[in-house]
Formats: sequence, structure tokens, C-alpha cells
Amino acid sequence: MITTGPPHSSHLIGYRLKRETGIPWFTDFRDPWLDIHYLKLNPPCLLARMVHSYLQKKDSSRLKRQFHHLRSHRRGLA
Repeated sequence: MITTGPPHSSHLIGYRLKRETGIPWFTDFRDPWLDIHYLKLNPPCLLARMVHSYLQKKDSSRLKRQFHHLRSHRRGLA
């Protein structure tokens, strides 16, 4: 199964399906999750950033493979 984002909620759905079915899961991050340009224009509150950071790490730790379009995106998700 492959999920692509943004929207990054697709990765949360992919994680749940992987957990329920055991199907190998791959993600395609077209843009960074937390360091995306529009969050700099309208920054989320501290609690929202903490939740997004937790979800990003949770997703990343359970993947079969990640695909990133730029090296800088990969560093931001490690």
C-alpha cells in the first residue's frame, strides 16, 4: 500500500490499514509535514505542533519504506 501527502492525514489512514491488515506500507512525502511553508505563515499553537510531531514520528517508525522528493524533506522527517 502506498500513501501520498499532503494531505498528511492520508498517512494516518495508511498506518491504520497497515496495523489492521499487516500489508506492507510505503509513503510518499511530497512536502514536509511540519516544516511546510504555509505553517510558517500561520504557525500552529504549541499543542498542535506537539501532536503533529508525535504523529509524524509514529508514522515514520512503522513504515516499510519512505519516499521523499527532496533530501531536505527526508532530514525533517527523520
